[in-house]
Amino acid sequence: MPQRIVSELQVLVAETRRKYPEVRASAEKVLHQLQSDTDGTIVALRQCQDVSDHPLVQPIVQACETRSPKVIQIALSLLHRGIMLRAIPEASLVLFVDTLHTLLTAPGRADVDVQLKILQTVSALLLNYECVTSKLLSRALMLCFSLYEHSRVAVVSSTAAATLRQNIMTVFDKVHKEDRIFDAIESEDAAAQAPLPAYSAQLPDGPVTLFPSSSDAYLVLNDLCALADGEPASFLPLTTLSKPFVLELLESVLINHASLFLQARHRELVYVLRSAVCPLLLKALTDPPPFSEYVRVIRLVRLLLREFSEEVVLEIEMLLRALLKTMNDRHIYWQNILAWETVRALFSDISFLQRLWQWFDGRQDVPEPPRVFASLLTSLAEGTHKARQMLMVDAALAAAFEQRPSVAATNTRKVSNSFYDAAVAGVRSAAEGLLSPRLESLTTESVPSVSLLDQLDKTDAPPMASAAIPSTYMPWLVLQSLVHLAHGLATLASTQIPLLAASTRTVNEGLSFFLTVSGADKYFEQALQALTNLTQAAGSAAFNKERDLLLGTLCDLAVPSAAYSGQALGARNLAAQAALVQLCMALAERLGARWRPVLQCVCQALACLNPKETAMNPAELPERPSSLPVPDGTLRYLSPPVLEHLPEQLRSVVEYVASLDEATRTDFAQVFARLLRDRVYDALESSAMPAVILAQFERFIRACAPAVAVDLPNGVWPALMELLTMAEDANLVGGRRIMCARVLDESLQQILRVIPQDSEASVRQREVLEALALQGTMKRRVLATDVSLRRLALDTLQYILETHAHALVDGWATVFSTCNAAAKDASAIHEAGTPPVPILRTAFSCVQLVCGSHLSSLSDDDLRTCMATLSSFSLQREDVAMALRANGTLWDLTEDIERRQQAHQANLWLALLQHWRDVAQGPQPDVAAGALANLFQVLVQYSASLQRHDWYSVLDEVLMPLVEGDAPSPLAFEGTARILVMAKDLRCAEAWTGMWMRWLGRIQQVFATGPDNVAHAAIQALYDILEARIEPAALWRPTWTCIQDLSGLRHNASLADLSTIVQLLQTWHAQRDRSWHANDSHLMTKALAGCMQRGMQCDIRASTSDLRRLASLVQQALEQLLAEDKAHELVLQCARQCCSAALDIMEKEPLPASRVHNLCMELADRWLHLWQSTYRTEAEKPVLYASAVPDMLVLLRQPLSKFPIPYVPNVWRSCMSVLTDVSQASMNVQLAPSPLLKFWETMFTTMATALQAPARQRPTDDEDMCIWYLLQSIEQVLGRASAQATLQHSLTKFVREILPVTRLYSSRGSPHWPPHSSYRERTAYWVWTMLFCLCSKEDGIWTSAILPVLLSQCEDVLYAYAQDLRIRGAIPMPRVRIEEVNFLLQSLLTLRLPANSSETAGAVSDPSVVHLFKLAPLIDDIATIPFSTCASPQKACIGTSLPPLPCEGRAGVSVPPTTPQALAREALQLRTSCMTT
Repeated sequence: MPQRIVSELQVLVAETRRKYPEVRASAEKVLHQLQSDTDGTIVALRQCQDVSDHPLVQPIVQACETRSPKVIQIALSLLHRGIMLRAIPEASLVLFVDTLHTLLTAPGRADVDVQLKILQTVSALLLNYECVTSKLLSRALMLCFSLYEHSRVAVVSSTAAATLRQNIMTVFDKVHKEDRIFDAIESEDAAAQAPLPAYSAQLPDGPVTLFPSSSDAYLVLNDLCALADGEPASFLPLTTLSKPFVLELLESVLINHASLFLQARHRELVYVLRSAVCPLLLKALTDPPPFSEYVRVIRLVRLLLREFSEEVVLEIEMLLRALLKTMNDRHIYWQNILAWETVRALFSDISFLQRLWQWFDGRQDVPEPPRVFASLLTSLAEGTHKARQMLMVDAALAAAFEQRPSVAATNTRKVSNSFYDAAVAGVRSAAEGLLSPRLESLTTESVPSVSLLDQLDKTDAPPMASAAIPSTYMPWLVLQSLVHLAHGLATLASTQIPLLAASTRTVNEGLSFFLTVSGADKYFEQALQALTNLTQAAGSAAFNKERDLLLGTLCDLAVPSAAYSGQALGARNLAAQAALVQLCMALAERLGARWRPVLQCVCQALACLNPKETAMNPAELPERPSSLPVPDGTLRYLSPPVLEHLPEQLRSVVEYVASLDEATRTDFAQVFARLLRDRVYDALESSAMPAVILAQFERFIRACAPAVAVDLPNGVWPALMELLTMAEDANLVGGRRIMCARVLDESLQQILRVIPQDSEASVRQREVLEALALQGTMKRRVLATDVSLRRLALDTLQYILETHAHALVDGWATVFSTCNAAAKDASAIHEAGTPPVPILRTAFSCVQLVCGSHLSSLSDDDLRTCMATLSSFSLQREDVAMALRANGTLWDLTEDIERRQQAHQANLWLALLQHWRDVAQGPQPDVAAGALANLFQVLVQYSASLQRHDWYSVLDEVLMPLVEGDAPSPLAFEGTARILVMAKDLRCAEAWTGMWMRWLGRIQQVFATGPDNVAHAAIQALYDILEARIEPAALWRPTWTCIQDLSGLRHNASLADLSTIVQLLQTWHAQRDRSWHANDSHLMTKALAGCMQRGMQCDIRASTSDLRRLASLVQQALEQLLAEDKAHELVLQCARQCCSAALDIMEKEPLPASRVHNLCMELADRWLHLWQSTYRTEAEKPVLYASAVPDMLVLLRQPLSKFPIPYVPNVWRSCMSVLTDVSQASMNVQLAPSPLLKFWETMFTTMATALQAPARQRPTDDEDMCIWYLLQSIEQVLGRASAQATLQHSLTKFVREILPVTRLYSSRGSPHWPPHSSYRERTAYWVWTMLFCLCSKEDGIWTSAILPVLLSQCEDVLYAYAQDLRIRGAIPMPRVRIEEVNFLLQSLLTLRLPANSSETAGAVSDPSVVHLFKLAPLIDDIATIPFSTCASPQKACIGTSLPPLPCEGRAGVSVPPTTPQALAREALQLRTSCMTT
């Protein structure tokens, strides 16, 4: 700065070198001093207070007096530098001010540069010298005023105006400095140096002492007010001044020095405001001045209201009311605009609004406080109404608010009329649009580039609908007022509830309208942000009523009622949804019951998304972003990033709530559950709302699952159970029930997954599983929907077991009970028309998962429940394969049970066996069989784990019930027998006797009435046990009695049954004790015979092997009885009965040589041989069994009466052998007369039957041998019997009966017909031989009985031969005839009757040939028959020409052939010789 003074001085020296030497000299003097010692010179200049001696003052004054503009300009620059350095003494200030005034009147005043330098100098003077006050200040300011008022140069005028504004500001700045001086006074010394009082202002409340600076400010302010009001100034020598400029100066003072106008600091300035400024403004508002003044007045009003309201409280009401009056239609439009701009500014100052409310509307000390704030709101509402008439609205958005009900919506309000409401609202909006004259959109062009209040350069008001005042500018101001008010209200503290309450409805209605206005998105965004912020603030401050009102507006906009009917949503609806999301997160902890409509809105918003988005399962949805994306531009809710992530944000609402405290979550869950219930019940079937709400509820549960798990069973859990209630409600639509169940299942799954593993884990797990079980059982209902719900629960249970079973501590019983219910209800489900297999498979899979991997986690009680469940699956009838697998799974439990047996938990074994018992009694044969097999395998494999009392329990509670059931299985008897045989300790138990009797009784009962297979299994089981021998011995007699009863108990017993009974008889006979007696043997043989007889009555065509087996067993039993008890007669009787049964069946068989016939023949032969062998055992001591042998002889008559047919099996030989043996063995038997007679009569009859049997062809050698042996025995028997007189009649009868056997041919009634020869040629000759031998017996007993009959038979044969010979002539006779005649003649020749025979008594000299004499005529006739020339006697053998049998002993004996005539002649010769002797 000093260098600049030097430069200025050098310029001044140079400029005045020629014309103004005195100026040059003064300047050079100062310049020389400065150049020699700059700092010292500056200090000296500052300290020099003598104007006349001051080095710098003189050149400046002299230069100003030169009237040279250039020199004056240099001088003023030098003055300005000196002032800035304070190198000008204060005493010279008056001189310089006067000099400056002189310059303005001098010819050089016209120089613009000089004028500008004067303004610059004045400003520097006021800034650097505090002593410029009072009149000096006034004169200094007048320099500026003069240039402003009188300069015709624009730059000077504008610079003067700016300098005036700056200088006046400097005046008020000095007041601040003065105040700081007084504030800094802390001592008397400091007080002594403080400014002295300069003026006393008279105020209504008393005078105020003013100090220099404050006095200047007070006087200047008064002058400005006076000038603004058109009155002359008192401090400044001005009578008038441009009012716009004065108003601007006032505004500048008030803006830049507002702190001076505090009541406590400068009451005088406040007084000026109240007494001068306010009246001035009120006057202007009442009688508006021109535009240029009015604009500045309004600016002052705005400034006064906003910044100085506390100082002019009383005047505020008047100013505000006056301002609001300018907003009506009676004022010019631009005046309305100015007022609205002011109001907008006021609404942007929430502090002012708060003060306004406190001073007026909110006063509690007066009954009717002034409604100043209310008037503001009224004006705002009126402005909104005007805006409605000017702006075009979006019909769809407007319809959302038109559909609002006049009363609060209830929880049960439905949306069925939403489409109609939307239509009505749309028509109404369209009608309003047609009737409005100029409807425009709110666009960016609605706002001028400069507000009207800031257009200070205009003297006239701009025209309406111009760029300066767009036609929609006023609505925009209303919108901004609403936005500012909303944002301001959002910042209120909780103590301002009345203010918020008074403003909310107006703001809400206004913003609601502007949210529907068509136009730029930025204005919609502003309105939406304002509404959102206000709502958030109201909710945060717990202004519930206001919050609910605002939330309702936002919800209506976010999801209009028309959206419920399928109307598509626009971008602004989506923006409202984004705002709603923000509010939900901000007010989550405070919404409480208001969550219901908000949640409904959020869910409906999701429902209005595209179908794919809505249908997404919550588990598949992408994770929400942590916060709303920050828009790149000014738009927030309408920005693409926000709209793009809106679905995620909507879904994140519930997740955010889930992260809050427990109380909030609980309240939210309760509200959510009630909403969910209402929507699920009330929504139309086509509505997607229930699905979306359920999906959101599931998302909520997923998000708060850890907290729910910890709070169980409180907190959110009761709300979650509402899903179960709805799923169980049969009155609800099936699809909705299934949806609820799915959400419930997913939620339970998530909760169970995150249950902490602490001491309460078991309780919590059980609670979750029990809830799942309630759905899984569904009160045991079996309709289609109920089954679907139960299967869903089981699917969830299966997933839980697959993924988290390792973490389960408790709840296994619940798992099993749920699966058990599915198995037990399978049949009912099938009957109801629903396939039960799917639910069965799922339930069974759950059980298999546990049994396969988690048995060690089960307690003993859980294991019992598991067994019960598996048995239920085994008993179900819908899936046999599953039932079999259930049996196998039960078997898998055995290893675990064995592991637990270390503590001897036999009750586990018993429980397992009892369940297998139940399964074994089930309806599925294969399953029952498998269960029985497993049961008995367990008993065998793990028998060591059971003690004696355990075995008794097993027998009493498992095995016996198995066989005592209504339909016992054969395997039950087989397995029980196996166990009884194995468990020998069981026989030593005290209760064994009673149990054995119980067992025997059941065997008898089942064998009597049970099915064939079961009956057989029962007796087979008994046999298996008896074969192993039972104890104690006291049970022998009851067991024997039971066996006896079994032998005749079942009328339709099969061959296998009979075989087993025979085995029982045989086995038990082998184990007989000392109590066995003869009657027991009789009962045994009777039972054996009965079994065989009944066996022969069975259908033996398909079971020949069984019949053979039966016969073998019976034979073995008889042999055993014979060997041990010597019961020959009983055995013979039994064998005869068995043989009789076989012969009877063979007799009835229509086809000889058939399978049945052959079998019966085989069996009969078997029994005959048995009988024969039995009878032969006593050959050395023959015993005639009075009933057995005769009965057998009678039986033999039937097979012996039929001679064997070639190639047809028969028992004829066996019968002949038996008969032969009996006849041989009976020769020496001694019996009483009566039995003996009966015996011989029976014997003779049987023999006669055997001999008389007709043959259809020639017998074989073997057959002939049988007959030969029989005849040999007969001959011996007859010889034995003939000694008994009582048998004579029988013998005679027998001979007569066997004589027909001797006929070798039969005549056809006339000797002229050829005879039929007999096939039994040898038999005939053997009988002839036997009879002739009997007649030749020396004892003569048979002679008298046989000879007459014999001779008669011979006479017939010889007579027939003689007759036929005569008739035939030369025709040869059959060989048999000739041989027969030869044999008879030869036998008669050789027959020698005993001497003692009655037949030999007579005149014949040789009685032994008396028979020749009796037949003499016939013999002679044959001997003397004449032959013709063409005929010759026929030669033939004597007797049969057949080769002899080895048994006959005639081998090698050759007899030459002969003729009957020759033999007859020999007989004649013998007779002649006898007569001549």
